[in-house]
Amino acid sequence: MLLPDGNSISDTERVGRKFLRPIFFSLVILCSACAVGLCDITDDYLRKGVDMLKQKRYLEAIVYFQAAHSAEPENKGVSLYLSNSYQHLANEYAAQSDWYKAIKSQEQALEHEPGNQTIRRQLAVYYNNHALKMLDQQKYEAARRGLEDALETDPDSQEIRRNLYNCMLNEAEYLSKQKNSLGALDNARDAIALLPDSDSAYIFAGNIYYNQDDFDQALENWEKALKIKPDNAILAERIEKLKREKSVESGFKTRQKQHFRIRYERDTDSEYVWTVSDMLNEARRLIGRDFGLYSDEVIPVIIYTKEQFDQATNQSDWTLGLYDGKIRLRESDITASEEVLRRILYHEYAHAVLNLNYGSDIPTWVHEGFAQYNEPQQDSGERGLSKQEKDFLRWYLDRHESLPIEDIEALFTYKSDPDVMRLAYVQSKVAMLYLLDYHRVYYMKRFFQELGSKVPWQQAVTKVFHKNIDRLKQDINDYARYLLE
Repeated sequence: MLLPDGNSISDTERVGRKFLRPIFFSLVILCSACAVGLCDITDDYLRKGVDMLKQKRYLEAIVYFQAAHSAEPENKGVSLYLSNSYQHLANEYAAQSDWYKAIKSQEQALEHEPGNQTIRRQLAVYYNNHALKMLDQQKYEAARRGLEDALETDPDSQEIRRNLYNCMLNEAEYLSKQKNSLGALDNARDAIALLPDSDSAYIFAGNIYYNQDDFDQALENWEKALKIKPDNAILAERIEKLKREKSVESGFKTRQKQHFRIRYERDTDSEYVWTVSDMLNEARRLIGRDFGLYSDEVIPVIIYTKEQFDQATNQSDWTLGLYDGKIRLRESDITASEEVLRRILYHEYAHAVLNLNYGSDIPTWVHEGFAQYNEPQQDSGERGLSKQEKDFLRWYLDRHESLPIEDIEALFTYKSDPDVMRLAYVQSKVAMLYLLDYHRVYYMKRFFQELGSKVPWQQAVTKVFHKNIDRLKQDINDYARYLLE
């Protein structure tokens, strides 16, 4: 029902990357033509090269210096001129962010002056920046290869090591979304080997194991991450939650059908299991049709006895179902009636598909409004309020005149007060009914996108629907009274 602070599926830090600043240097003429001891035949090439170098015409300087070098390949003075020219040329390419050409020029500079550590470190910078450009284009193999070259060139650079670590996690995240869990785990393990004192890769690997119901491996990785950062309260809470689930689900059976993997107590009637699967696939089809929202993720579904549900989730007694990255159900609700079961499953699947498409930053009131909106209708088939909801809404408006839309999100923090929670759910449903009745699905999906980008919901309303909070409150309250007519 309620998302636990949006950390149920993945709470890895956004793996960023750091472009490194090239070390630009001023033009330096290393020595005079007479000082390098060239023969008269090549002296003219050298003088012309120096002249081009002074004019910052580096390509032409290189041509002349290369001719001099061909004449006397062992002359170190000419090699220094060539190295200097290639470095300046690399700088020019770097200033244009043409990292590929900068790399090629810097490699030439290093070839003529192999012992120069400044040139070597600069080359590592160019490898790094070109690799990050590849990473932005999701060319993961090229990015990783470039960063490995950079680290091999400058093994002491912690910035490059961190970038390679983050590149591995970026690729791991991409592979995970492509359902390549083995490849994702391989990348996470490589990242751990590279920076064993960083927590992100442990958390990422733990997330994959958790979603695969491999509780032992998930716990091992998360506990290592928590040891690195003991102040991670969210992870500590997840570990405690995992331990509760592990104690309950260790003997559960697993069956998968299409997009849902269902775990359940061995004594549960398997016919109920297939009924749950069929209804969830039905919800997937209908919500996908109405909103164009799909996900190819396999969604875990857990069926508990009442006691197991209470132990694993620590939820209030009034909670009928829960989505926290997995859909969690009570066996008693499954066997109660087909109508109740369908309503619960549609509700929880709506939470899941919203989270999988737009991330974990969607406000609770939007989640609950959307989930209630997608519950199957009991009466006429038209979406609206039930008789009980209308009675409560009429009672509330008679006493308070208007719904407190400005507090619509805050109400969900009063979980121990049934009356406040009832108001939170009813007004979330009214608000969602209003938004979907007066705005096309296109605008709702834009609204979801803004929220998924961490835009505060009040600002998202203004940006997408061109209403401030006062206008929205008035419109929703007018709509609430219309529903009661």
